[in-house]
Amino acid sequence: EAMNKDHMSFIVSVERKGDLGTINDAGDTMNSAMPVEIKRYEKNYLGENDDLDIFSFQAKATDIYQFGVIPNSKASGPIDLRIYNEFKEALFSGSSAVDSGIKSTDIKILEDGNYYVEVNYESENAVEYSLIIKKKAVEEPAPSTAQPAEVPAPVEGQ
Repeated sequence: EAMNKDHMSFIVSVERKGDLGTINDAGDTMNSAMPVEIKRYEKNYLGENDDLDIFSFQAKATDIYQFGVIPNSKASGPIDLRIYNEFKEALFSGSSAVDSGIKSTDIKILEDGNYYVEVNYESENAVEYSLIIKKKAVEEPAPSTAQPAEVPAPVEGQ
């Protein structure tokens, strides 16, 4: 009970560069991956002793996703983006040009399960980046039993 709240605030103020806007680092293994949702995460860091961030998400069959990484500070090397399933089968793999972003192709999910987004950057300087996760609308085929819409006939004399 001796420590009051003001006393604690000094400990927390140590600068730590984590991911997803937190002080925690996205892990570099599937087991330590940080869960993400469909949105834009502005504050993520790679560089110095941390060259790999892995994020995890759950997806359902037929969902279509697109992923992107945009450097918010100067990147002195390419940023690699990989998307894969729990069997480590790559659904997308690509590298950005130096100091440029990268986005995946549209990725159609074939089966329900856990999927992973891997961002890799190996360079002397650290880079802050945004991670963008978009879910695209699945185009439903029109049912073949669709009736043509009934257009009301114009009524004469009104």
